[in-house]
Amino acid sequence: KEYIDNLMKQEQIGTAKSYITAQKSIQTYALNLALKEIIPQFLYAFEKQMLDKGRSISTVSIYLRSLRTIMNIAKEKGLLAPFLYPFGSRMKKKYEEPIARNIKKALEIEDIRKIKKVEIIEEDADFTRNIWLFSFYCNGMNIADICKMKHHNIDDGFIYFFRAKTIRTERDKTPIEVYLSEPAEKIISKWSSLTGKPNDYIFPVLKPGLSVEEEHCLICNFTRSINHYMKKLAAGLGIKSNLTTYVASHSYATSVCMANEVSMDNVAKMLGHSDTKMTRHYARVLDKSIMRDMTSINAKFSIQET
Repeated sequence: KEYIDNLMKQEQIGTAKSYITAQKSIQTYALNLALKEIIPQFLYAFEKQMLDKGRSISTVSIYLRSLRTIMNIAKEKGLLAPFLYPFGSRMKKKYEEPIARNIKKALEIEDIRKIKKVEIIEEDADFTRNIWLFSFYCNGMNIADICKMKHHNIDDGFIYFFRAKTIRTERDKTPIEVYLSEPAEKIISKWSSLTGKPNDYIFPVLKPGLSVEEEHCLICNFTRSINHYMKKLAAGLGIKSNLTTYVASHSYATSVCMANEVSMDNVAKMLGHSDTKMTRHYARVLDKSIMRDMTSINAKFSIQET
């Protein structure tokens, strides 16, 4: 509870809510749990029950990473003897957390063209489609960063901003630079506020005077709205991929950058990753795409030979 309160004070609302969810889940499993009772056997039993209930490996991993952080704090404060610390290597009879590797899905460029060209009459659906495309055009920019973008963030054909996700945790305060392409400029011209004052939000999602919690809520609701409309659009266009906001970022990284042999370091820089570790997950998608294409070519030649 103390750690959650500190996160709220630091305005890390999303992280705080993640810890609240983890706390509720663990307390539902074992109420009034003492530190000394959190042993490897307990953690493996908790993991099994969560998976049996249909929770994903990713969800279980998030819950237990949160608990591990609290256990680390307890150890640092002398509330837990080091030999009782339950996390570590399974080989050393400790609890080893599952590592979830989410499949990064990316669209082909032809699918992006379909999304861009289709006529949409409903204004809300058209707006969400344009924000999804704006994310793709702007190096896979996160929706929270798009919502918080103001006119003063644009200078001499570039967007300069700090990622909302990491601005309070990263010590390196170098802004991310995004070239403002012509399609992205057209979206701003169509949907931005008319005043254009430096401190005005570019897109009509947020407004001045909101609390951090209210901003977080609006961005979450807007993201859900984008995912809802894009799912319907995908069905209508015959696109099999689930068109979430993440897919725009993954598609930019793989279909544009890596497919054109942009270096891993430069891709990481454009996506706002602090290092290439996260970026390398996108490379796996490209590898799968290449494998698929090579398999198709091999199959084609085999058929011809037959």
